[in-house]
Amino acid sequence: MVTYPLEIFSKSQSPSGIQNEWSARAGSFGPLDLSIPREFDGPNSAYSPEDLFAMALVSCFTATFKVVAERSRLEFESLDGECHMSIDRDSGDKGTVRVIAVDFKFSLRGAADSAKAERLLQQTSKQCILINSLKAPARFAFDLV
Repeated sequence: MVTYPLEIFSKSQSPSGIQNEWSARAGSFGPLDLSIPREFDGPNSAYSPEDLFAMALVSCFTATFKVVAERSRLEFESLDGECHMSIDRDSGDKGTVRVIAVDFKFSLRGAADSAKAERLLQQTSKQCILINSLKAPARFAFDLV
């Protein structure tokens, strides 16, 4: 059973200059190299915070579905996920740059019960912690194979 509230810690260390990579880490895991993306005049030489955010969103859905499926006794072969995150200036808020939409596509293969699988995919889209934190709309497409 999960006990709330949860506390998650991470940290980063960076030299000056947008062309220079830096590192970040969470918990006891090793550091990840990061860089500013080309779109923001960076070198695009490592993952960007935006990359990590999109990966976190699609991975959060995947993790949540795995828990929901196991607790519901739904067996499946694999779940493949994609996340397309759109970033733009917000016309209603002095041009603040923000995520304006996130589109997800998930393909579930080999589900023992397709009706149950569809219901659990829909349920997961409403339960994922990180997706629930978005201000931008999250849109989902599910494919059962």
